[in-house]
Amino acid sequence: MQVFISYSHNDSDTPLARYLAGRLRAIGITVWQDEASQPAGESLQEDIEKAIRESDHAIFIVSKLWLASRWSRLEVDRFDHRDRSKVRRVPVFRLPHERLKLPMELIDLKGITWLEDDPHHDARFWEVYCAITDTNPGPVEQWAAESSKLVPGSVVPPRCGPSGPSLASLRCDRALQWNRIADVEPEASHDVLIVPGAAGEAHDHFSRRIREMLTPTPPRNIISVNWRKRPSSRDEFFAALSDDLDISSDCLGREMAERMTDSNLVLLHPCLRTRFLDAALLSYYIEWLPELLHEVKPRMSLKCVQPVEWPVEESALASVLSWLRLKPASQEESRPDAEKFIALVQTGTVSALRSIRLQELAAITDADLQEFSQTEKLTPMQTSWLFGKIKSRSPKNSEEILNAIDAFMTDARSVT
Repeated sequence: MQVFISYSHNDSDTPLARYLAGRLRAIGITVWQDEASQPAGESLQEDIEKAIRESDHAIFIVSKLWLASRWSRLEVDRFDHRDRSKVRRVPVFRLPHERLKLPMELIDLKGITWLEDDPHHDARFWEVYCAITDTNPGPVEQWAAESSKLVPGSVVPPRCGPSGPSLASLRCDRALQWNRIADVEPEASHDVLIVPGAAGEAHDHFSRRIREMLTPTPPRNIISVNWRKRPSSRDEFFAALSDDLDISSDCLGREMAERMTDSNLVLLHPCLRTRFLDAALLSYYIEWLPELLHEVKPRMSLKCVQPVEWPVEESALASVLSWLRLKPASQEESRPDAEKFIALVQTGTVSALRSIRLQELAAITDADLQEFSQTEKLTPMQTSWLFGKIKSRSPKNSEEILNAIDAFMTDARSVT
């Protein structure tokens, strides 16, 4: 038996596809999954068409990004023309039905709901296995145990998606920067979006806002780039990027091209706080990423978000102490060096990857907090109570203000 897994390449659905493939293979079922099954150099569409003809059944991992993909439309259409009495098609829904606009070919199919934050992997896999093998799943309370009997502990479960509601503070201030992001993200261009500001202005918080609050139009795949250590060469940068995309380095070009077939790819890079004048980092933006884009020629756009944070300016006393060598002088961690990095990226990037500097992140003011309370529909009494709690912490910067909002917001809503 061969099972075809159709899925969108993103940081939620890809781990689930790999998990399903691993567990099915562990019990002797052959799986076709494009990233593992396609020989180098072959046409992707030809390979997909061949795999569909040779597969006995199909699993469709149905998410919003999957529904927006032309590849998923092709795969659903091809399986729809197979003998329905013999070829089983199993939709695995990543959102509740009412939030998915299903194609006609899937509307009448009984699917399996496997939400991003569902921790019951064994039970969900048992449902998928029974659907593929046309087996009665039995009582619900026994699903996890039956699944474990198939392949006990042999495959690492996919990580759960974000749990719980977004932080209330994500909606506070940053209107100038947020509006610029919202304007640029849908544009058909490859961009480096630089988010500058002093320490304490919550750069990481703004990156989280991008991850959680960008609208789904156009479709996009957002990846957080994590550097265990700062890469120092082209190979190291692309190896780190491949790790974040969960692929091998030799598949980076093809993987990026496929992910950007029907959706933008947004890369949230680590905040740059030191070693601003790093030749390798400059080459990453000025040479290596543009070369990669030229090579893969994606249909959709790459958007790189690069926060840049410089230290708060020292007081006159601190400067004197530094001059007297009673305090170590910082050679790189200064605003002029950060500004020079930004300028070099802006002047060095080519048309293939333009650079856009956003408005500098600035201190959150009382006026910003008043606007936030109106947006959140807080009563005057709730607003007064929240402001009092925030001020009781004597916040020194925007980051501390935002942390205070999240600490007290739930209680503020209960004030009457």
